[in-house]
Amino acid sequence: MCLIVVQTKGAQELSESDFRTAWMSNHDGSGYCFARNGSLVIKKPFWKLAELIAEYQKDRRTSPNATFVLHFRAATHGSKTEANTHPIEVNGTCALVHNGIFGILPNNKNQSDTYAFSKYVLGRRLTKDIMSKDFCKWLEEFVGSFNRVVLADNTGRVSIVNEKEGFWENGNWYSNH
Repeated sequence: MCLIVVQTKGAQELSESDFRTAWMSNHDGSGYCFARNGSLVIKKPFWKLAELIAEYQKDRRTSPNATFVLHFRAATHGSKTEANTHPIEVNGTCALVHNGIFGILPNNKNQSDTYAFSKYVLGRRLTKDIMSKDFCKWLEEFVGSFNRVVLADNTGRVSIVNEKEGFWENGNWYSNH
């Protein structure tokens, strides 16, 4: 199962040991996103752990007050490609990361269910609507309690769908152990 980490402003920085632990079971592509100067920055795909750690540490130093959303993928649907690696850009100002399996089938067997959901369900919506409490409540009901979804936008806002299914530790939210 994939792992999502939401690292809030001022939270304890992830250690190399944290990265290694997350990577061990989820090494099918990693990435992260954060907001900087009104833009959504998405860094992916990382196929090598050392490259992920080095880039993350550089970005944490240059954007210490940003909330970071990291994703470590364990591929269940779709090929191991950049497009299927999370975060998945939704509409230019919003990104999605997902842990679980959506109940939709992609148009193409090489696409992941998350990529298809991001592009075909969310892609035509405005960021303000995607980030709204009403939409996140609908999304929680739609995906069920076994899925976790994190949405992030270019202003630094982050919405965690099924937050109660994960846990907080040292200012970081983890989708699972």
